[in-house]
Amino acid sequence: MARRFPPLTERQVEVLQWISDGCPDGVWADFTYKRTSYALAERGLAEVDRRRGSWSARTTSGGEHYLSHGAYRTDPIVAATRPSQAHATTSSKQGTTRNGRYEVDAVELIADLQRAEDGAITVTDPAASVRAGYRSALSQAVNTGLVPDGYKLTYTGRDRGDLVIRLLPHDNEPPAEALPPIRIPESLRGAADAVVHLKAAPELLAVSNDMRPRALRILAGIAGECTGRGWTFAQRPDGEPTFQITVTEVEFVFCLFEEIERRDVPIAEELDGAKYEWQRVRSSVQQVHSGRLALRLGERYSTITWADRKRWTLDDKLPQMFEHLRTTAVDVLAARERQARDLEERTRAWEKAVESARKAYVAQVNRDQLHEQLADRDSAVRMRAYAADLEASRGGEADRGVLVEWVEWIRAEADRVDPLLHPKRLGKRTPPEVRSTDLEPFMPRGMSPWRPPG
Repeated sequence: MARRFPPLTERQVEVLQWISDGCPDGVWADFTYKRTSYALAERGLAEVDRRRGSWSARTTSGGEHYLSHGAYRTDPIVAATRPSQAHATTSSKQGTTRNGRYEVDAVELIADLQRAEDGAITVTDPAASVRAGYRSALSQAVNTGLVPDGYKLTYTGRDRGDLVIRLLPHDNEPPAEALPPIRIPESLRGAADAVVHLKAAPELLAVSNDMRPRALRILAGIAGECTGRGWTFAQRPDGEPTFQITVTEVEFVFCLFEEIERRDVPIAEELDGAKYEWQRVRSSVQQVHSGRLALRLGERYSTITWADRKRWTLDDKLPQMFEHLRTTAVDVLAARERQARDLEERTRAWEKAVESARKAYVAQVNRDQLHEQLADRDSAVRMRAYAADLEASRGGEADRGVLVEWVEWIRAEADRVDPLLHPKRLGKRTPPEVRSTDLEPFMPRGMSPWRPPG
């Protein structure tokens, strides 16, 4: 069934512009741009070549038109390239298991939602690990701007039942208010101590000398905004570039750097040896600073980057960066509160289980004592009856003395084991000490008496 593609997200426009620039090196911290490129190719805005063990991409005329006008060339109605995913059980096509964790590709998930006729995907009663993988992908899609403009991402079935994910257009919702710009000072006068330290430590800023003044002014602007919001701007405690921001006990690690690109550069020795301006000098492809500043949040594979591009500068993206920190800090603190409440509830349940196990152990001790006394009482009664039978027996006179001695001993043994003749043995017992080993058989499954949940 035919349908209309939604406008590109900011991330998709950024990747499309990068493809149009010739795919320069050093722009991306990971390989998620490839998945975005495939989504652009499906819309006819780019062509991707993965043959012969290499990867390359170029924009189509439609892609260049979108970069110039911010819209599709004819805003065409395009047929979905794959059948609807609505109400289908999702398989490993969207997710993979790595190191025991189920991971879902957020870019591919959004692409599948866009291809679905009603913008919905149903995962039938997934396992807890699969459900968690989808929730993580949904969070990544929202935080990294993968959700198309004018759309919202919702889902039901967070903890049980079918997981239904929907990409729906906003219904008459007022446009979001523009975020106020972040003031970038003209100089470093009055800059925060951490900025002054960064100025004195060039190794903590991976930028060229030409870009260093601007980079420091951006840092001064970020530090000033943090002060105004009551946040903390400081050097990273590990000594790595570049700084960290603390929002209500939530720490965010940043790196400000200049992107690297591959470019034809004249060979220095030949350039120095040239005597005339018209003299030909050979060049070689080298990795050089691009003049584009980028700000990366996070480390390893969990990163978000804001950077200079043809349509905007890093300064323009700082309000979005601060808004991301604000909302993320709120989510992290809420998650911490939930975890604290959950730990408190699990601790109370553990304490209750330990107390119940203690009572069950004491009951079992007395239950065992009761059965022992019943057995001893029964033995005493039987022994006395047997002694009486022996006395009534007609044994030979020669054995009479031996028999009398034996009867007396049996009756003494009956008196020894009979609990009714030993009042101190009667009554409920309370063990003076109860060990964790004693409680272990009486604990609920999954709980240990040795330690509380942590």
